[in-house]
Amino acid sequence: MTVIKIIRGHPVANIDFLVEEYKLSRLTITRRINEMVDSERYKNIKRLVQIMNGRIVGVNYLAFYDFMSYYDDLKESNLAKDLPIFDPAEVATEIGWYKDEEAV
Repeated sequence: MTVIKIIRGHPVANIDFLVEEYKLSRLTITRRINEMVDSERYKNIKRLVQIMNGRIVGVNYLAFYDFMSYYDDLKESNLAKDLPIFDPAEVATEIGWYKDEEAV
């Protein structure tokens, strides 16, 4: 039996994709991205956002997904202290990007 790890998805998402995915306005998505960038939780992540000509053109999807999952908790400083450490591999597994399949 051979098990193959398949990665699905792309680590960088543009704002249009996030608008469609989360059903929020462009302005709201941009505000959330700025809040994420200012958050202590994501300060050590390289390539969190991609900026071109002063505009955000891409965002780390795994970090954004995690940010949106804990959005309300991150606003409360007492709750934010108890959140698990951001782990991209765990988030990718949670959303189904890694999937074990048997080769036929």
